[in-house]
Amino acid sequence: MIPLWLWTAFAGLAVGMAYAWVVKKKVAAAPRKLTPAAVEEITALIEDKKTVQAIKLLRLNTGNSLLDAKNRVDDWRADEERAAAR
Repeated sequence: MIPLWLWTAFAGLAVGMAYAWVVKKKVAAAPRKLTPAAVEEITALIEDKKTVQAIKLLRLNTGNSLLDAKNRVDDWRADEERAAAR
């Protein structure tokens, strides 16, 4: 039989870990805005066909997830191609 103090310790640990996870998610969920310098650098990377570096830079500056950053860079690239076609 497991003693009561051990159950209490496990419960406290579980509650603490859950709280830390929720707080981390709330902090990470706040997106940051891009600076004009970052926008210029990302645009230059996209024009040079360096998509991976553009995604990394976007994630570094905004805190977006990998998928969100990839989708945003893909949309950005499509906008650049449309502007070049005009």
